[in-house]
Amino acid sequence: ATREIPPNSLLCRVPGKTVWVDTDTPDIVTPKLAAKKYWSTKGFAAGGAKAGFLRLAVRLLWEKRLGSKSRWAAYIETLPTGFEGHATHWEDEELDQLQWPPLVSQIALEREWLRQQHVQLCKNIPKKVPKVSFDEFRWCVDAVRSRT
Repeated sequence: ATREIPPNSLLCRVPGKTVWVDTDTPDIVTPKLAAKKYWSTKGFAAGGAKAGFLRLAVRLLWEKRLGSKSRWAAYIETLPTGFEGHATHWEDEELDQLQWPPLVSQIALEREWLRQQHVQLCKNIPKKVPKVSFDEFRWCVDAVRSRT
């Protein structure tokens, strides 16, 4: 800033229709992708940040699958194609090089959590909807986490 900004000053406005906001409700995601019971499974029952990541990741998955029909298509096109730098993508040999067992354990827990959430989503996808690969699911979770 070139001058002092008084407390509580409005710096900018962001139109609500230009952002995704996690509202702790599944309304933000079309029910065409996951059955209603999915939203009460273990991943969401605990609430918190991980539940929010999941809700937004499933929304991203839906919008990505809509392709050019999604009003978010241009934005989705700008997202990285991969997140191999994230520790959950590292090979076990790379993790061993960290030489810090608490971090290696945390990464193992995170990998397992991702697998469990993928399984839950797949169990709740309607038969007419193509299945979600683990890589597709993990990409959506990684994209959300890297942007929130």
